[in-house]
Amino acid sequence: MLSNHASRLTSHVSRLTLYLILLLHLALSLTYARTIPLGEAPDEPAHLSYAQFIARHGRLPTTLAERREAGYRSAWPPLYHFLVAGPLLVVGDAPPTRLKAVGDTPRRLIPTNGQTIAAFIHTADEAPPWRGLPLAWHLSRLISVALTLLSVCLTYAIARRLTGQRMLATAAAALHAFIPQVLFIGSVVNDDNLLIFLSGLIFLSLLTYPPHPSPRRAFLLGALLGLATVAKYNALPLWGLVALWGLVRIWEGWKAGRLKLANLPTFHSSILPFFLGLLLTAGWWFIFIWLNFNQIDTLGLLSGSMAALTAGTSDASLRQLSSAPSLTFPALTAWLEWFTTLFETFWGSFGGGSTIDLPVWVYWLLALFCLLAIVLRLTSYVLRLSSLPSPIHQQLSSIFYALRPSSSLPFLLSPLLFLPLPLLRFILSGSIIETAQGRHLFPALPAIILALVWGGSGVRGQMSRITYHVSRFAPSFTIHNSQFTIHNLFPLLAFCLSLYSLTLIQNSYPPPIPLRTTTEAATAATLVQAKVAKSITLIGYEVGQIAPGVLPLTLVWQADAVPPDDYLIELTVTGADDQPLGGWRGHPLGGRYPTRAWDKGDILRHTIPIPVLPASSTTPATLTLRLLDSFNQPTLPTPLTLTLAPPILQPFDFAQDTPSNLPTFQPSNLRADALPPDAPFTYRSTLSFVLPDSAPPALIAPTGQTFSPTQLISTPTGSIAHFIVAATWPSGDYQFTIHNSQFTIHNRPRQFDPPPIQHPLNANFADTLTLLGYDLPQNRVQSGAAFPLTLHWRAERPIGRHLIVFNHLLDANAAQRGGADRIPQLYYTTLLWVPGEIVSDAYNVPVAADAPPGVYWLDVGLYPSDQPTFSLPLFEQGQPVDRNSVRLGPLKIGGPPPDITVPAAHPQNPLNLSFNNQITLLGFTMTGDEDQIVNRKSKIVNLKLYWRADSTPSTDYTVFIHLLDSAGNLTAQFDRPPAHGAYPTSLWDPGEIIADEHPLTDLSPGHYTLQIGLYNPTTGERLAVAGSPEGAVKLAEVEVK
Repeated sequence: MLSNHASRLTSHVSRLTLYLILLLHLALSLTYARTIPLGEAPDEPAHLSYAQFIARHGRLPTTLAERREAGYRSAWPPLYHFLVAGPLLVVGDAPPTRLKAVGDTPRRLIPTNGQTIAAFIHTADEAPPWRGLPLAWHLSRLISVALTLLSVCLTYAIARRLTGQRMLATAAAALHAFIPQVLFIGSVVNDDNLLIFLSGLIFLSLLTYPPHPSPRRAFLLGALLGLATVAKYNALPLWGLVALWGLVRIWEGWKAGRLKLANLPTFHSSILPFFLGLLLTAGWWFIFIWLNFNQIDTLGLLSGSMAALTAGTSDASLRQLSSAPSLTFPALTAWLEWFTTLFETFWGSFGGGSTIDLPVWVYWLLALFCLLAIVLRLTSYVLRLSSLPSPIHQQLSSIFYALRPSSSLPFLLSPLLFLPLPLLRFILSGSIIETAQGRHLFPALPAIILALVWGGSGVRGQMSRITYHVSRFAPSFTIHNSQFTIHNLFPLLAFCLSLYSLTLIQNSYPPPIPLRTTTEAATAATLVQAKVAKSITLIGYEVGQIAPGVLPLTLVWQADAVPPDDYLIELTVTGADDQPLGGWRGHPLGGRYPTRAWDKGDILRHTIPIPVLPASSTTPATLTLRLLDSFNQPTLPTPLTLTLAPPILQPFDFAQDTPSNLPTFQPSNLRADALPPDAPFTYRSTLSFVLPDSAPPALIAPTGQTFSPTQLISTPTGSIAHFIVAATWPSGDYQFTIHNSQFTIHNRPRQFDPPPIQHPLNANFADTLTLLGYDLPQNRVQSGAAFPLTLHWRAERPIGRHLIVFNHLLDANAAQRGGADRIPQLYYTTLLWVPGEIVSDAYNVPVAADAPPGVYWLDVGLYPSDQPTFSLPLFEQGQPVDRNSVRLGPLKIGGPPPDITVPAAHPQNPLNLSFNNQITLLGFTMTGDEDQIVNRKSKIVNLKLYWRADSTPSTDYTVFIHLLDSAGNLTAQFDRPPAHGAYPTSLWDPGEIIADEHPLTDLSPGHYTLQIGLYNPTTGERLAVAGSPEGAVKLAEVEVK
């Protein structure tokens, strides 16, 4: 009776514990969904874009153009996106309809100087109460939350089915519920959540499948497998899992004697329903993509049908799978990094690109727990075998019996089945960040979790055996089972990490910018509606509660179009005698949202704590505003006056109202960027100080540099200093000279000193930026390969456009045979460059596979991204010239150009003279009409020189040919690169023989001595030759009559 009561009590406690776990998981999931900024999760914007297309058109994209419109995830199965399209349909086109994705325009990189982990500029449009797209997005996240909650329940059911232990199953559910990465992925829009849920259903279906054939259960299993397939292609391992389960079922039936010839019709009655369910749920998708995206006409039946699977995808490994893949096995270090990344992203790595990691020691602790679980499980088996009083062959038989195929075997092996696909993708693409994603193992999460929890509990059942063995040597030794609860500690650790991860995510993103895009936000307490600069309107302003020394002012701006410049706001507070009492200068939102980043329709509410100097009595005040362009020129002829109500400032005194170190009047408390007081300052930030005297202040950089205020307001009662952080300021802790205060500045590392340059150029483009030169470490490459190149640019002034560098690899006929347009450093848009900054851009230039052998030049220039047909002109001496590109090179593609090299030299006059051990003159031949050395009628001598490269010449040499009269005076000169410049000497390979023809024209009658040599056209220095200190070789005496 007591045992039954205890059993019921244990069951009741276990059930309550499970409910508590589910409740905590739901609360955490909802908190994660609320905390994670919209779009800051793997592929979340792409998933939503796909669902938006479905909601907008009521169908799937049917062309490649529509897939591009729907986003790169539109090449993947759509089942999850059908679910997400529901909230989007309910919300409809209510504003706001778009969020500020950084990838939409390079201008979105300006606020953070390109240093951001965020995929979006997050604004007040995303703040509650949600409307429009943010509302639909949060509703879509609830679908993932629900699917993840159900997946936790499935893990409990699976663990209970396999172990028969409530507490163990509860621990498995708890670990599943509290893994930080599960909470992260499970609270955002991601199709992994549906696949995890369907995978759990398949696992449970396999484990609960009746021993005898069941057409209904077979149909259900096939339908679930089909649904998983149209949820995500990563369901492919589930096909192998079901196939393995089927083989085990056949083996069990054969061993039990159920699989006989007479039972085959019954057995087949399960196969047909299975495939019918599979066909009904998944067949439509493959038929759809085959009909709309097959490329049979161009690739043939097999390859064209496979291409339909990946048409329009951005996944490199999937594209290779559908073509003829070329396997390149990664290096050992890459494999170590891959497995490390896989482990880290399984437990917790957050952000859109896994940019927010847990501390390293946390991963080590998790690895220790996993290792401990494995060791404890192995220890359990060893102790169990050691307790058997049977011969060794019977113990081995017990082992083999434990490892016999059973219906649970495929479930236990499922993690191994899900591993090969990401491994293959890594081999095909070489991308660690794309393929080493721990969430790709989440469909096997119930098996992984059960292995860890089961392993942690494995030692509990063996404690008595350990006590028995050890007590033989130490009789007083005892261990209580309750002390060893690793399977309970693991979920507790995961729960603590989930709370820590939530804080980590929250602190990784700055507060939203106080900006809205809906028209009702265009209001203020005092309306002005004044156009203060090109594309900028001041809607109005609001004056807050005036405090001693601070005048809070909120400005409401609206962008009528994209502003062309980064404007500064200058506010001035003056007294009745027009003497300054206070003021502020800086970029909108303290530098967080410069005007060049504004979009048409943006409405920004910017609150500025204007510092005000002390006054002895109530003082009337006037507030004026103006904007300054990048040259510090005002945009309005006269400042705009803002009315203060009441127009007075309250008196205060430094000594009475503030402590001696003036903490209230330091930058941390006078921030205009809506960031926390301890947040570091950055480029364009304003640091404001209110000082009790008029001594000139300064900031001392960690490098010892001293920076003066951008604006200094000084009166007999004190001074106000505003420092605007420039791009040239180094990062680190800055010291203020007036009192002992430190402030941290984080600035983008920039280069202002020119590096060593192999080939200087100094080519000025549009008086905006200069190509200082380039490095070309190799000038030989094969067709279909690529060669390295580094361009060194310098910005001459602020660059207001996003410029693209074009690289056209041109052959001798100026036909393009390679090259590719690019953004410098792939992502560093010219919009972020500052005057004087040097940007070194190293990359590989591709060569077309069909490029014929010969000499090539690389044509380099720039064009605006929004005007691709216009190239920036070159400037010389401040004026444009009729050129818009520079030629870099030469380069040798494949082999030498045709008809210039010869297999062997047969000169009339052999010589074999070496020029500095680089080039040998093998000999020469002189001819004219009718094989005469001199053509007396036309006075032309045809000279053919035969050169052989002994090593790779160090530069492009020029041949000089001198004709000297009898007195040794130079009477004729012919300078020309070998082969008329068609094959520069720096491209000659050792052993090549070059036939070099030189027609000597317009010779006057007389007797000449013919001399030749080689020289560097850049320096004029001649190449040394043996027996001639002047570097000239006498070839022959020539007489022209």
